[in-house]
Amino acid sequence: TYKSVTSSWLVPIRLFVSGLLILFERPIAVGDWIKVGNQEGIVKNIRIRSTEIETFDKSAVLIPNATILSTDVVNVTQRNKMGRFIIPVGVSYNSNMNKVRDVLLECSKSIEGIDLQKNPPVVFMTEFGESNVNFELRIHVKDANQGLSIRSALMFAIWNAFAAEKIEMSYPQRIVHMEK
Repeated sequence: TYKSVTSSWLVPIRLFVSGLLILFERPIAVGDWIKVGNQEGIVKNIRIRSTEIETFDKSAVLIPNATILSTDVVNVTQRNKMGRFIIPVGVSYNSNMNKVRDVLLECSKSIEGIDLQKNPPVVFMTEFGESNVNFELRIHVKDANQGLSIRSALMFAIWNAFAAEKIEMSYPQRIVHMEK
Protein backbone atom coordinates (compact mmCIF):
# COMPACT_ATOMS: atom_id res chain seq x y z
CA THR A 1 0.00 0.00 0.00
CA TYR A 2 0.98 3.62 -0.46
CA LYS A 3 0.96 4.28 3.28
CA SER A 4 3.44 1.49 4.13
CA VAL A 5 5.85 2.57 1.36
CA THR A 6 5.80 6.14 2.64
CA SER A 7 6.38 4.98 6.21
CA SER A 8 9.32 2.81 5.21
CA TRP A 9 11.01 5.85 3.59
CA LEU A 10 10.39 8.12 6.54
CA VAL A 11 12.08 5.98 9.18
CA PRO A 12 15.66 6.19 7.85
CA ILE A 13 15.22 9.89 7.03
CA ARG A 14 13.91 10.58 10.54
CA LEU A 15 16.84 8.69 12.09
CA PHE A 16 19.36 10.50 9.87
CA VAL A 17 17.90 13.95 10.62
CA SER A 18 17.79 13.11 14.34
CA GLY A 19 21.47 12.20 14.24
CA LEU A 20 22.35 15.46 12.51
CA LEU A 21 20.38 17.46 15.08
CA ILE A 22 22.18 15.76 17.96
CA LEU A 23 25.58 16.27 16.35
CA PHE A 24 24.99 19.98 15.64
CA GLU A 25 22.85 21.06 18.61
CA ARG A 26 24.95 19.07 21.10
CA PRO A 27 22.31 18.34 23.76
CA ILE A 28 24.58 15.41 24.66
CA ALA A 29 28.27 14.77 24.09
CA VAL A 30 30.67 11.87 24.44
CA GLY A 31 31.47 11.49 28.14
CA ASP A 32 28.12 12.83 29.42
CA TRP A 33 26.17 10.84 31.99
CA ILE A 34 22.61 10.58 30.64
CA LYS A 35 19.31 8.95 31.58
CA VAL A 36 16.91 7.98 28.79
CA GLY A 37 13.80 6.11 29.88
CA ASN A 38 15.00 3.24 32.08
CA GLN A 39 18.52 3.35 30.62
CA GLU A 40 21.35 5.24 32.29
CA GLY A 41 25.04 5.49 31.50
CA ILE A 42 27.95 7.32 29.93
CA VAL A 43 27.75 8.39 26.25
CA LYS A 44 30.49 6.50 24.40
CA ASN A 45 29.68 7.26 20.78
CA ILE A 46 27.22 9.40 18.81
CA ARG A 47 26.48 8.16 15.30
CA ILE A 48 24.08 9.38 12.65
CA ARG A 49 21.36 6.85 13.54
CA SER A 50 22.01 5.98 17.19
CA THR A 51 23.89 6.90 20.33
CA GLU A 52 25.81 4.31 22.31
CA ILE A 53 25.86 4.52 26.08
CA GLU A 54 27.75 2.31 28.48
CA THR A 55 25.66 1.42 31.51
CA PHE A 56 27.21 1.20 34.95
CA ASP A 57 27.28 -2.60 34.68
CA LYS A 58 29.43 -2.14 31.53
CA SER A 59 26.69 -3.09 29.03
CA ALA A 60 26.58 -1.25 25.72
CA VAL A 61 23.14 0.11 24.82
CA LEU A 62 22.26 1.65 21.45
CA ILE A 63 19.53 4.25 21.65
CA PRO A 64 18.00 5.55 18.42
CA ASN A 65 18.63 9.28 18.09
CA ALA A 66 14.96 9.80 17.27
CA THR A 67 14.18 8.42 20.74
CA ILE A 68 16.64 10.85 22.33
CA LEU A 69 14.99 13.79 20.59
CA SER A 70 11.40 12.69 21.25
CA THR A 71 11.62 11.65 24.93
CA ASP A 72 12.84 13.21 28.14
CA VAL A 73 16.60 12.95 28.52
CA VAL A 74 18.36 13.84 31.75
CA ASN A 75 21.94 14.94 31.13
CA VAL A 76 23.51 14.74 34.57
CA THR A 77 26.87 16.20 33.53
CA GLN A 78 26.09 18.44 30.54
CA ARG A 79 27.52 21.73 31.76
CA ASN A 80 30.00 20.40 34.31
CA LYS A 81 30.82 17.31 36.32
CA MET A 82 29.21 18.59 39.53
CA GLY A 83 26.22 16.64 40.81
CA ARG A 84 23.72 16.87 43.66
CA PHE A 85 22.60 14.02 45.85
CA ILE A 86 19.90 13.73 48.47
CA ILE A 87 20.40 11.27 51.30
CA PRO A 88 17.15 10.56 53.18
CA VAL A 89 17.55 9.61 56.84
CA GLY A 90 14.86 8.56 59.32
CA VAL A 91 15.48 8.67 63.07
CA SER A 92 13.52 7.71 66.14
CA TYR A 93 11.30 10.27 67.83
CA ASN A 94 13.47 9.75 70.92
CA SER A 95 16.49 11.27 69.14
CA ASN A 96 17.87 14.74 69.78
CA MET A 97 16.95 16.38 66.45
CA ASN A 98 19.54 19.15 66.75
CA LYS A 99 22.20 16.49 67.30
CA VAL A 100 20.96 14.61 64.22
CA ARG A 101 21.38 17.75 62.12
CA ASP A 102 24.86 18.41 63.51
CA VAL A 103 26.03 14.83 62.97
CA LEU A 104 24.78 14.80 59.38
CA LEU A 105 26.64 18.03 58.62
CA GLU A 106 29.83 16.80 60.33
CA CYS A 107 29.74 13.55 58.37
CA SER A 108 29.41 15.43 55.09
CA LYS A 109 32.50 17.50 55.97
CA SER A 110 34.55 14.33 56.49
CA ILE A 111 34.10 12.87 53.00
CA GLU A 112 36.43 13.86 50.18
CA GLY A 113 34.76 14.98 46.96
CA ILE A 114 31.84 16.85 48.57
CA ASP A 115 31.76 20.54 47.68
CA LEU A 116 32.00 22.43 50.96
CA GLN A 117 32.74 25.89 49.51
CA LYS A 118 30.33 26.90 46.72
CA ASN A 119 27.45 24.61 47.69
CA PRO A 120 27.84 23.56 51.32
CA PRO A 121 25.77 20.61 52.57
CA VAL A 122 22.37 21.38 54.08
CA VAL A 123 20.02 19.38 56.27
CA PHE A 124 16.24 19.62 56.20
CA MET A 125 13.75 18.04 58.57
CA THR A 126 11.15 16.94 56.04
CA GLU A 127 8.44 14.95 57.78
CA PHE A 128 7.02 13.66 61.04
CA GLY A 129 6.34 10.11 59.89
CA GLU A 130 4.44 7.25 61.49
CA SER A 131 7.53 5.70 63.05
CA ASN A 132 10.26 8.27 62.51
CA VAL A 133 11.29 11.84 61.89
CA ASN A 134 12.60 12.19 58.35
CA PHE A 135 15.56 14.31 57.31
CA GLU A 136 17.27 15.01 54.00
CA LEU A 137 20.99 15.68 53.74
CA ARG A 138 21.63 17.48 50.45
CA ILE A 139 25.15 17.52 49.12
CA HIS A 140 26.93 18.63 45.96
CA VAL A 141 29.79 16.51 44.71
CA LYS A 142 32.62 17.84 42.58
CA ASP A 143 32.44 14.91 40.13
CA ALA A 144 29.06 13.23 39.59
CA ASN A 145 30.85 10.21 38.15
CA GLN A 146 32.19 9.58 41.67
CA GLY A 147 28.76 10.21 43.21
CA LEU A 148 27.90 6.62 44.07
CA SER A 149 31.16 5.98 45.93
CA ILE A 150 30.91 9.35 47.71
CA ARG A 151 27.29 8.65 48.66
CA SER A 152 28.22 5.20 49.96
CA ALA A 153 31.15 6.54 52.01
CA LEU A 154 28.87 9.21 53.44
CA MET A 155 26.19 6.69 54.38
CA PHE A 156 28.79 4.52 56.18
CA ALA A 157 30.02 7.62 58.02
CA ILE A 158 26.44 8.49 59.05
CA TRP A 159 25.79 4.93 60.23
CA ASN A 160 28.96 4.87 62.33
CA ALA A 161 28.42 8.38 63.73
CA PHE A 162 24.82 7.61 64.69
CA ALA A 163 25.99 4.45 66.48
CA ALA A 164 28.68 6.42 68.35
CA GLU A 165 26.19 9.15 69.32
CA LYS A 166 23.47 6.60 70.17
CA ILE A 167 21.09 8.07 67.58
CA GLU A 168 18.58 5.40 66.63
CA MET A 169 17.69 5.01 62.96
CA SER A 170 14.06 4.04 63.01
CA TYR A 171 12.11 1.32 61.30
CA PRO A 172 8.37 0.76 61.01
CA GLN A 173 6.85 -0.43 64.25
CA ARG A 174 3.40 -1.94 64.45
CA ILE A 175 1.24 -2.93 67.38
CA VAL A 176 -1.08 -5.77 66.54
CA HIS A 177 -4.11 -6.50 68.73
CA MET A 178 -5.38 -10.03 68.41
CA GLU A 179 -8.78 -11.14 69.67
CA LYS A 180 -9.52 -14.61 70.98
